[in-house]
Amino acid sequence: MNKRRIAALLLLGTLVVSPLTQADKGALMGTLVKVDGKTIVIKTEKGEEKSYQTTELTKKRGGEAPVGATIELYFAKDGTVRMVELIKK
Repeated sequence: MNKRRIAALLLLGTLVVSPLTQADKGALMGTLVKVDGKTIVIKTEKGEEKSYQTTELTKKRGGEAPVGATIELYFAKDGTVRMVELIKK
């Protein structure tokens, strides 16, 4: 009986933790190259420079990111940047 309880608790634990580990699956991490109006340009881990559009709804988390900072971009369904999070300066 104890083995079944342990197995059930382990299964329940993986079901609860699984969504938390996938929370930032849609985020894109990179180095901030420049901010030009509503356009953010980042350099990805592969060395590619990519630009993304922000809106008035875009949130900034962690303060202002200087050029060269590592940031994560979170996207809305329409492809615009929903949130910019400063990871490290």
